[in-house]
Amino acid sequence: MSDVFDLPVKQALIRMVVPVSIGFIMLMAVDFADVFIARVFLSDDALAVIGYCYPLVYFMMAIGVGLNQGLTIIAAPDTVHGGTKKLYEWFIQSIYLTAILTAVLILATASILYFKWVDHEFIHLFSDIQYFLGTIIFAIFPTFMVLALFSIAQIKGKPNHIRDVLALMLFATVIFHPVLAVWSGLGLAGLALSKTLVPYFGAVFMAYRVLDWQSIAALPWRPSWAKLRLLSQQVLPASGIQLLVPLYLVMLTKVMTAYGVEVVAGFSLGYRIVMFVIIPILGVFVALLVLISNAFAKHNILRVRQLLGETVVWGSGIILASLLSGYFVSRAVFGSVDLIERIALQYITLAVYITVLEYLIGVMIVSFQSIKQPKTAFVIALSRTVIFPVPILYTIHYYGPNQVSILMIWYALGVSFTLALLFSYSYWQFRFWPKLQNS
Repeated sequence: MSDVFDLPVKQALIRMVVPVSIGFIMLMAVDFADVFIARVFLSDDALAVIGYCYPLVYFMMAIGVGLNQGLTIIAAPDTVHGGTKKLYEWFIQSIYLTAILTAVLILATASILYFKWVDHEFIHLFSDIQYFLGTIIFAIFPTFMVLALFSIAQIKGKPNHIRDVLALMLFATVIFHPVLAVWSGLGLAGLALSKTLVPYFGAVFMAYRVLDWQSIAALPWRPSWAKLRLLSQQVLPASGIQLLVPLYLVMLTKVMTAYGVEVVAGFSLGYRIVMFVIIPILGVFVALLVLISNAFAKHNILRVRQLLGETVVWGSGIILASLLSGYFVSRAVFGSVDLIERIALQYITLAVYITVLEYLIGVMIVSFQSIKQPKTAFVIALSRTVIFPVPILYTIHYYGPNQVSILMIWYALGVSFTLALLFSYSYWQFRFWPKLQNS
């Protein structure tokens, strides 16, 4: 680990961020393949179903990322002092927690399908939604295990393993999606089956790359309730923070359903394109969380300040440049623009502004997570997903499409994220820096 964590700040960030971010881009490519296949080879209804189900699929990913972050927060400092043995002890407990989280998510999805909690505009597509989600739930456990194993690679300072495994998953997706969805004639059902198979390949390959089987086999595999409690105290708040994003997405999607299926499809297309930038941001946060946690474990406060400064300056600039490039590329690729593409371009335009704000707020959230203040991090996360957006989205939903245009929604969201940034920065100044100075 020392070869990464003892490097100068800029070099350490590059060594950690670049492979992880490239890997997360591949993860987004795996996800975006659904949209591409549906748009080019299937139908607008299939695209709309994928967009409608995406918030629930995102819930699965959010809990998995929370598991990754929580395991990193709790295990990284112990690994600095206790070595790989401590790391594997925490990983074994994470397997038990993963099984519990998987069961809860499966029950929640089954309840949604059983009670048909679907908007009226999509009830005629319920059979497709039912099969899509009913198949995807079998991918929950291997997806969680992949993300838990990513934490092992991060803590060991081996981010290249993350990139390699996600490259394998992308390759498997490129093969399975066309075969199962297009050539076999299964359509949307084939996409769901492909998305279920791919994580199993990733979990097996990642376990092979990062685990020392002799060392881990020598450890006791029984659950430790004390360790599970401590792990849950970090994983559950981290998952809660991540879950706020799909919760916000569910609310926004529900507002969009009143404007028609094509608008939902267009919003889904635009959001997926923007995710090519947002997902690598998660890679930055993962790397920052590992590096700050390590620096705190060594009581190197100056390094924490340097890490935050470099991350804010370079990250914001790269995100802005990436989104502007994405906008112009999308505009050129779309060519003749119909309603779906026009809505997508409008959302990408909004994202050029709000994604930079999301990133800055995310850095503040990770700052508090790294010093084990998950409740404070949760409050900041609430500001960007609930405290400010919910009143705005409720007002839009109340007045409906007859009085509120799509453009007005984008302007309102821009105001919402601006207020969230101002709130978060004020909170950060008064709560994080004093804690840093007193450490």
